[in-house]
Amino acid sequence: MTRALGLVLAMLVVAGLALWVGLRETPPSGDLPSEATSPPVTDDPPPPPPAQPSRAMLEVAPSLPSPLPSHARRQARAALRGRVLDGLGEPLAGCDIRFEAVAQPEVAASAQTGADGRFEVFAAPDQLGWLAVAHRDFPPQVAVANLRLQPGEQRELGDFTLASRPGLIVIVRGRGGETIAGASVDAVPALRDVSLPTRAQLMAARAARSDAAGRAVLYGLPAGAYVLRVEADRYASVEQAHVQDANLARAPEVAVLLELGSMISGRVTTPDGGDLGKTVVRAEPLTPGVPLETAALPSGEFRLVGAARGRYRVTAESTRYPSAATEVTTPTDQPVALVLNRGEVLTGIVRARAGQPIADAEVEVEPEDGWPLQRAGESVRPSARTDASGTFRIVGLPAGRFTVRATSETFVSARTTLTIPAAPIEFRLDAGLTVIGVVRLEGQPVANARITVVDGQTDGSAFAEWKQRLLETKPKAAVTDPQGRFALSGIEPGRHRLHVQVEGCPPQISAKLEGAEGATLDLGSLSLIPGATIAGMAAPWATVCLDRLGSPGLSRNLVADSDGRFTFDGLAAGQYELFYHFPERAKPAAHASQRQTTLIKVTLQQGSSAQVQLPRN
Repeated sequence: MTRALGLVLAMLVVAGLALWVGLRETPPSGDLPSEATSPPVTDDPPPPPPAQPSRAMLEVAPSLPSPLPSHARRQARAALRGRVLDGLGEPLAGCDIRFEAVAQPEVAASAQTGADGRFEVFAAPDQLGWLAVAHRDFPPQVAVANLRLQPGEQRELGDFTLASRPGLIVIVRGRGGETIAGASVDAVPALRDVSLPTRAQLMAARAARSDAAGRAVLYGLPAGAYVLRVEADRYASVEQAHVQDANLARAPEVAVLLELGSMISGRVTTPDGGDLGKTVVRAEPLTPGVPLETAALPSGEFRLVGAARGRYRVTAESTRYPSAATEVTTPTDQPVALVLNRGEVLTGIVRARAGQPIADAEVEVEPEDGWPLQRAGESVRPSARTDASGTFRIVGLPAGRFTVRATSETFVSARTTLTIPAAPIEFRLDAGLTVIGVVRLEGQPVANARITVVDGQTDGSAFAEWKQRLLETKPKAAVTDPQGRFALSGIEPGRHRLHVQVEGCPPQISAKLEGAEGATLDLGSLSLIPGATIAGMAAPWATVCLDRLGSPGLSRNLVADSDGRFTFDGLAAGQYELFYHFPERAKPAAHASQRQTTLIKVTLQQGSSAQVQLPRN
């Protein structure tokens, strides 16, 4: 019986796939390409858009649900293929290819070209990004900007040619005329091109080491202004400006003279012998010289090499303590001792309302204005966890007004505002509610659904979510298990709701969580509905905006791809308005005028999909 049932299910799956392929190959007349049916990329100009009705508001009837669920589309990898050539048309091996998402630089993919110059990069879909090509002998090139891939898309990008340019020869010598071998030479762009991603700009930087003749060759240096930094053992580091001309026939030579230098060394310690945390030591010249920086070892020891003759202000910054500074005159053989400031200490105890101490609660301190402290190049929020007796101790605090939060997995969070230095404080936490339930979609349990406790006044809008993030730095959250079950404790009765988020479904907001202090509230099954989808066409690279009419409101925006395609999914049933604009070009008056002529109204049913075309002006 089980085997027969398996055969039947397999036949149904095959039949469904065949039907889906047929629908992809023969779309109904008048339909636009959907997100899963991207037209091939060609060099031909796009066909003119069909004539649009003269009225500004258009009603669009929903079509059948998308044959491919949004969660399945997102799991399909997209591939980018192409070839890199040199200026003579020969394949270029060893090129670094990088695709990176604009909003999430950590979402990146990379590859190298082979002997035939070809590459293949597998990238995450639904991410607006850029593709860059780099080689040590050629200026880097952002090959494709504002690139968005559809799930499962296989895009052939064709050939990219890296233009050859003269580099730069840096000759490193000492003041006595001696050549210096092994010196490191770095050329970093002095100006930032805001039209390029940060990482793409860094690809224009070049580095080399000098040979026995003191020559360091920087290949393929793009035209522009640079800062040359030269460092060598026993010599003072030097920074020198250089402008690379755009019309060079050969690589220019630049001479850099180094003077004998010295080293600033020493140790950073804490007043109580505690952990330093991340510690950065900087030396700022008070006389001609270049700034030096290094990270201290966990033991606190540091060395700053390449100091010129003169005076420096040496500063140690730690993530756990206020900074310490001193001045030194180089050359010096005396180690520098930096003792970090003790700062203020906040102590206290965290108890339950009934009086028993609460262990492993987190107590966090943040300036009253909401901006975290900046230390050692990082944003930090001093914190500590309570021990078995419920006590805590936070060291290294500056004086001022602070908000202090006490949070626990099993108790309601509490906070207070005080002026530091302050006497020991006591938190009394309420037990609150324990909420349990099961998340289901179309009757089936959903694993890995994210459950977040939100303010009771929230309506699920973007503004409400922003307000939630502003007021609650660490909201209580849980993820459902394979049976769809979840449990959350320490929720304040009558003040909060649950926000349930599953990919491909509109977010659900529960009723207010009511109950007696310390009680368990069983919500039973939380049923989600399949999300609806709006896909369509706008102008290439336009910012498409979506607003849900009525309550609860919703606002989203995204950038259309090079063909003008866009997709909004995971939407609830209701009425929506769409328009597009170019925020980097349009003035406010032009924006308002353009919105009137590109506004479209769309009505969605539960789980349906609609395809629209925004008129191109």
